[in-house]
Amino acid sequence: MARHLFGLLIITVLTLCVMGCSSGNPPTGLIPEPQKETSVESSHSLWGMWQGVIDPVEQAIEFTPLRAAEFHLNALPFLEPPPLMNLTLEHIEFNGNIITVDIGLRNPFLGLTEFSGFDVCGIFISNGSISGFSDANLIMTGDGDTRILNPDGLSRWWNPSEFPVNLGTIGSYNDGLLGAPDSFADYNTTLNGYKYYCDDLDDITDSLADVTQAGRGLFSAGQKNVRRYIIETGADGLIFNYAIDANWQFPDGAPPWTAPDDFAPEANRVEAWRVDLTEDENTLWNDGVDNGGDLSLTLDVYDWFNAEMNSVRVESPGNFTMVETAVTTGGSAGYSTYEIEITGATPAETQISLLVSVGCEEEDFGGFITGTNTTSYFTFDIAVDDEAPQQGGMKNIPLRTNVEALDVGINHSNDDCFILYDDDQIWKHTSTDGYATGTYLCTVACVNPSYDFHPLMMDVNALGVIGLGHNTPTLTVCWTWRYQVDGTYMNEGGLIGACTQRWMSDITFFGNSGTYANYQCLLPGGFWSGSSYRNWWYIWGPPNYNTHSPGVGVWCSNYTGTGLTGIDRVNVTALDTDQNGQNLWVLEGATEDHCTMWELTPPGGFPYLNYANSYIPSAADTSHWFDPVDLTRDDANRLLLLDENSGQGIISVWTGSSSGGSYIGEVGNPSTISEQPRRIDGSDFDGKVFVIHGDTFGPTDGYLMSIFLPTELP
Repeated sequence: MARHLFGLLIITVLTLCVMGCSSGNPPTGLIPEPQKETSVESSHSLWGMWQGVIDPVEQAIEFTPLRAAEFHLNALPFLEPPPLMNLTLEHIEFNGNIITVDIGLRNPFLGLTEFSGFDVCGIFISNGSISGFSDANLIMTGDGDTRILNPDGLSRWWNPSEFPVNLGTIGSYNDGLLGAPDSFADYNTTLNGYKYYCDDLDDITDSLADVTQAGRGLFSAGQKNVRRYIIETGADGLIFNYAIDANWQFPDGAPPWTAPDDFAPEANRVEAWRVDLTEDENTLWNDGVDNGGDLSLTLDVYDWFNAEMNSVRVESPGNFTMVETAVTTGGSAGYSTYEIEITGATPAETQISLLVSVGCEEEDFGGFITGTNTTSYFTFDIAVDDEAPQQGGMKNIPLRTNVEALDVGINHSNDDCFILYDDDQIWKHTSTDGYATGTYLCTVACVNPSYDFHPLMMDVNALGVIGLGHNTPTLTVCWTWRYQVDGTYMNEGGLIGACTQRWMSDITFFGNSGTYANYQCLLPGGFWSGSSYRNWWYIWGPPNYNTHSPGVGVWCSNYTGTGLTGIDRVNVTALDTDQNGQNLWVLEGATEDHCTMWELTPPGGFPYLNYANSYIPSAADTSHWFDPVDLTRDDANRLLLLDENSGQGIISVWTGSSSGGSYIGEVGNPSTISEQPRRIDGSDFDGKVFVIHGDTFGPTDGYLMSIFLPTELP
């Protein structure tokens, strides 16, 4: 049976054949003589075409069959008996300009197995605004157009631009079918979304992954199948067209026939019917100023019989240069795998859409579109990051050589990172290049040279204030610098604290909220009194950045002695506050070996630190406590401890609650944190955690910075 007998005409002819003769050949005299014979090799058939009208007021869709009255072999008794008998609206729901509609199709040839359909698609035709593809004839819908939001694929078949009227072959149609009405003739899309109908799809929302290889996309004679369309209407979305594409060839052998076993491969569509896409790597980004990135894809292309004979093309106009390949890298029964590498992309949006075109071995679109092999089309949305890619996995980023990295601080109003070095320089790293390249910011200079001020520690708050601290033989001092909006640093704060016989272990700012948020710098110190050290906390008010006044300092004295109710200054290692600006965690090593919580309260109007009767680890969690050297919090207000862990740096994560907290998990290994972990700081802005580690000086084995994303934390 010649494959060019298709459409309404072929169905009618073959139906009459079955009714009028016992053989599989059509009776003579039933096929009209075409005006001009062409070679049409495709098995695609147009089962029907309807004009759809959306009435948002009545919340209804009306379908009107489009047909040619002059067809003297009319398929109307089979395809279009009373309207909507074989095309049915099962359910419809309006939600603004989004319409959810369940459309049922029935194969009208009940009991006639030989007229089972294959790869049946309900195509939604409308006007589109997206072009610029490598094939200049492709036009599809996009934002603002009337379109299907959940297509199973895109079809080029039966669009009015490339399948015109009066072509003069039995594979095309006369004016009455496609030419009227005017609203239909105006459609400009050549790619239109469709839903796939077959017996394997039992549920209206099933995906193509539920179609089995053995089933071959069969739409049995007499069977009714229903699919759900989610339609977005644009400004001109009240009228659309709906076409049913099917594939068919007369079965082999004599009746009775069995579907699909008695149908040759040619009964199916020759082009691919499904594509699965996997993002192996996605570094696409657009921060509103610049953009870039690469994209690595694996595509499994499903084709009923010749999956290895396809060529794959991936493009997204304006976002990257088209990439194509015909080389398979794997596969299995019914599919072949292709790999696509996209480099140097310039994504224009925070999400881009890919058009995947899969061309098969059939030439000229079955005789309709010269120079274009029959092709199937699929779209995929790809996320684009709103900041630059994190270069090198943001692990083991080399810092300055031949100089010691003392501390790291993060600006909580953005994600800028600052490194303090022992030559009094501060360098800034940003996410623009994944923090890979630091830039010199400033060199710390002391207002009074007699202090011989060389900072050893720092912290940064959400106002962009840097706090610096240092111990000298005679003074413990705290210094502030102000980060300006224009990106410069100015020595505006000056000296805000100085006291004799004190020893500072760390410096921090209170959190992002609460009474003392952001503007209070705290430093713990101690002094020798009689025969023991006493513990003092210095809490300083905000400096006046306009007058360079250091602000007013207050102090409070807490418990003396050792144990959980006291802090031994010799063993205090580090401290940080929680997000509410009220509680302080203090890491005590050596003889104490705990992390205790202290609450900031204002009795009598003056800040006062009171032991909150909260500590970690509990007896049950001591197996997760080794030798912590620093602590911070993450954006979920959890406590993070940088722990040496017997020569393997790790970050242990704790709930850090007022009841003491408990162990959650850990992250880090010798390839991401060396055996010499140094300092840690977390970002309230986006949850990144920054770790400085390393020891010796040199270009390859010096100080390094590793950054962990929230998704990497337990």
